[in-house]
Parts: sequence; C-alpha cells; structure tokens
Amino acid sequence: MAKLSFIVKADRTPVTKLIQSIDELEKKVRHIQNSDLNFNKWLKAFDDLQKKVQEKKDSLEKLKSQMLSLDIAKMPHTKITLETNYAKVRKEYKELANEVGQASLKFDRAYKRMLDDLLLAEKNTDSVTSKMIEQKKVVSDLTSEIKRLNAEKKLSTSQIQKDSLAEQAEKTKVKLEEERATLNKLRESQEKAKLTVKGLKDEVRGYEKVTGKVAGTQAEANMVFDRLESSLVRLGGLA
Repeated sequence: MAKLSFIVKADRTPVTKLIQSIDELEKKVRHIQNSDLNFNKWLKAFDDLQKKVQEKKDSLEKLKSQMLSLDIAKMPHTKITLETNYAKVRKEYKELANEVGQASLKFDRAYKRMLDDLLLAEKNTDSVTSKMIEQKKVVSDLTSEIKRLNAEKKLSTSQIQKDSLAEQAEKTKVKLEEERATLNKLRESQEKAKLTVKGLKDEVRGYEKVTGKVAGTQAEANMVFDRLESSLVRLGGLA
C-alpha cells in the first residue's frame, strides 16, 4: 500500500485570532470615522473652546478698562464691586479652564489609543502577509500531493492499492478546499488590514492638526487668567 510522504499540520488558531484582530480594528476605524472621536469633530470642539476663550479675553479687557477708570479713594464701595466682579470672572475662568483641561485630556487619551491601534494594524498587515505566504505553501503542497497520488494510482497494477490511493486523494482534496478557503479569508483580511492602516494614518494626520489647536487653546486660556491676575494686582492687590 502506498504511504503518504506529505502530512499537513496546520494550526488555524493563530490565523483565526489574526483575522479577528483585523476585523475588530476595521470596525473600530469605522466607528471612529462616524463618532465624536473623528478628528474633524475634535477640530470643531477646540474651535468652539477657542471662541469661548476669546470671549473671556474680551470680557477681561472690558473689566480692566472699567477698573482703570474708577477712583477707589472717591468711591469706597468700588472695591467691593471690583472684588465681586473679580470673583465672578475668576469663577467663569476656572470653569473654562476645567472645560479646556478635560477636553485636552480626553483628546490626549484618544490620540494615544489611535497611535496604539495604528501600530497594531501595521503589525497585523505584516502578519497576514506572512501567513498568506505560509498558506500558499500549504495549498501548493496539497495540490502536489494530489497530483502525486493520482500519478501513483495510474501506475499501480493493484486494485486494492488504486482504491487506497483514490481514497487518500479524495481526503486530500477535501483538505485542499479547506486550506484554499483559509487562504481566501487571509486575502480578504489583508485588504481589510491595508485599508485599516490607511484609515488610521489619515486619522492620525488629522489628530496631529488638532494637537496644535489643543496647545493653542490651553495657552490662550492660561494667558487670559494671567492677564486678569496682573491687572487686579496693579489695581490694588485684589488678587
């Protein structure tokens, strides 16, 4: 009886996990592109915050102008008014600074997750390409094995041996179809992986644009408060 010279040992677990990871990242990219995590929505959020900061700057300038025009010696109640206004502006500033800070932290976390996802997506792309090479070899070896079994069957003069070889060839064909299906899944996953990497790179580039906006908004908010503090100190140590 003919003896098989080729044995396929294919563990599909790594391939299955890889395909799952690629699918999960693809879904994540679609979610990002259609949610508040999209960099365009971050841009709008920080644009809105910058407008609020600008409004606070305008309020500060108006308050400073009013303070400079007052004569505290002639108007004893003015100090109380100034302190009241100062407390109000300080409270509003703290609320604004907290809003900017929270948005910045949220953005920073999202940006870091995005970079981590990009690294994983690039790793998946390399891995699926490597797995495809391995899988093509499995398919090629199985195809060669079927040809070998059929050729041996044709040369055999024993019906028992012919039947055995035919049975082995049929089993190998079933195995070949399974491995071809796995190869096709890997091809599909490779395309998904490439598109995922592209999508994440586009988002990361967008996030990099937002980074400057975040820093600018924080710096602007800090400057507003610094101006408020220095103005009040000059006008009688109310700070």
